[in-house]
Amino acid sequence: MKRIITAVAFFGIFSVSLAQNVDFLSSTIWTEAKDVRVSGQYAYVTFFSGLGVFDISDLSEPELISTIGFQFNSLNMDMAGSYLYIANEEEGLKIVDVTNPYLPVVVAQRPLNATAVDVSVYGSYAFVATLNSGMHVVDISTPSPAIVSVFDTPGEAWGIKAIGSYAYIADGDSLLIVDIFDPTNPYRVGAYGTDGYAVAVTVQANYAYISDSFNGMVIVNINNPTNPSFVGRYPGPYVNKIRVSSNFAYIADFANGLDIVSITNPGSPFFLGNYPTPGIARSLWLTPNYAFVADGQAGMEIYNVNDPSLPIPAGEFQTSYVRKCVASGNYAYAATWETGLQVIDVQDPEAPEWIGSVDTPDRAEDIAVVGDYCFIADRQNGIVSIDVSVPSSPQVVDSYDTPGFAKALAISGTYCYLADYNSVQIFNIGNPANLIFVSSFTPVGNPVGVHINQSMLFVASSGGGCQIYDLIDPTTPSLLGTYLSTGDVTGVIVDGNYAYVADALDDLVIINISDPSNPTFVSNYALDDQISDLHFASNFVHVAHEYGGYTVVNVIDKTNPSRSASYDTPGIAIGVFIYNENSYVADYYALLILFFQDFSPGDANGDGQVNGLDVIFLVNYLKEIGPAPDPLLRGDANGDCVVNGLDVIYLVNYFKGIGPPPIRGDC
Repeated sequence: MKRIITAVAFFGIFSVSLAQNVDFLSSTIWTEAKDVRVSGQYAYVTFFSGLGVFDISDLSEPELISTIGFQFNSLNMDMAGSYLYIANEEEGLKIVDVTNPYLPVVVAQRPLNATAVDVSVYGSYAFVATLNSGMHVVDISTPSPAIVSVFDTPGEAWGIKAIGSYAYIADGDSLLIVDIFDPTNPYRVGAYGTDGYAVAVTVQANYAYISDSFNGMVIVNINNPTNPSFVGRYPGPYVNKIRVSSNFAYIADFANGLDIVSITNPGSPFFLGNYPTPGIARSLWLTPNYAFVADGQAGMEIYNVNDPSLPIPAGEFQTSYVRKCVASGNYAYAATWETGLQVIDVQDPEAPEWIGSVDTPDRAEDIAVVGDYCFIADRQNGIVSIDVSVPSSPQVVDSYDTPGFAKALAISGTYCYLADYNSVQIFNIGNPANLIFVSSFTPVGNPVGVHINQSMLFVASSGGGCQIYDLIDPTTPSLLGTYLSTGDVTGVIVDGNYAYVADALDDLVIINISDPSNPTFVSNYALDDQISDLHFASNFVHVAHEYGGYTVVNVIDKTNPSRSASYDTPGIAIGVFIYNENSYVADYYALLILFFQDFSPGDANGDGQVNGLDVIFLVNYLKEIGPAPDPLLRGDANGDCVVNGLDVIYLVNYFKGIGPPPIRGDC
């Protein structure tokens, strides 16, 4: 995907963005727990793109009390006093005031022009590990944190621990020791090559405990920082983080979960106990009797480690992947793979509140809402109906086990049509507490998606194209016609006389269905990756296409669809739903809330017309005596993704009749 370049002088470069005409509002219902800290009766967990605060006064049922959504991946963090310091990848260092755990506030953000992956706070400075950019030292003593120095390490700085006069950096192939007595002038004093790949480090007394991807836990004597020496090693499949307390090392291991190791003799560490966590253990934190594990996609796990040889589960907060989302009223409802239904209050889309959930027996694939009920396609469990009349306390009221794999559903009146992979199952849902099987039919191929438009059912079938059925008798659909696609069809939506089909080879395909018995190809629009979901709204098809992110396609001209907007999501875009002008993108690891606004290239002042006033507006902007176009690409008249003097010339030539009209660039 191209980047958008802007200018402050006629031919000068200004900045770079990953989105075209889409604003990030917030993110919520994350999975992939990355790191955890505990203070008093509260636990703080960084997830894929956000921070969750939990009341742990009852360890058996930790309660999520507040959240903050981030645009980028939140990774490791440190805590000092009532502040959290979060390594927030492309956004750099983020500082969150948690004086009131029920209302955490981002009080500062320090871009680093690097990828922040770990942070350690010592005194008035935050020491940030930034992969290929080494270590950034940030003065955090003022409300506006400032970079005071950058130390370029020879490898990739994945982990860091600052204590006393030294910073200990897990730098890929080695442990690097840097003198930080003067934070403005750090310098190397020693290093230890691990013969593996160091990704994290912690320090206790005279020893550094290194998390090494190949060698497990490596223990190094750092009494002489200029000449660190090997002491001992504990093998592990993939040691990610280590916490040390007294004579024990507690290890978060990707493969093993929680390992507890005796380090009474650091030269001969030995196994004491283990608990295989349900997810992928990424980090952990210790209190006197408990280990809190950030367990990747499984969320936060809590273990009683009073007996180190026998860790016992004490509580958990489960998370899972976001598959699909719908919105109605003040709420968004998400189908999350292993945790069923999640309910989010979206009255303020920039501050969504995660308020309720209920698990389903199997794995939630798709979701629809009718009145006070949600209906979920629950894979091997079939269809589940859930009462959401009290959104904070949803209740499963019935389910029906289908013969196949429930993949998707569509509802018309009192009937639900369920794509069950081997067949389409039809249910009467007039009484959601008593789901009644009505009938089923077997399309060609494997039905994976369904859509209803007026009195027709459209079935997206892997290996069978897009099949159109008459629903005059809703209990006995009759086949009207089939569009045979080039590749497997994974989804379909319809508006008027046109259907928009997700084709594994031709991407977004537009077909004319004015004669349902003979659907015909009109055009297609190529995208970066396989389409996983589609939503139509006001002349636009909103597309979730996995690693390609989120794209809005203008389909006013069916024969020539064009891209109106795009957003490079941080995860894997697999679902999209439009509600109240906001885009809800199920990005696998999180639910993103975005805002899309269309524009005409060349309409720099945003008045809906392209004329001489736009030339004046652009000239004033480029001379720095007027505001920028909003969004900036309004000013990109020639479609080269650069807003500069060439766009002024392009517009002038167009108005003189000696040049083409403004065009939208592939930005």
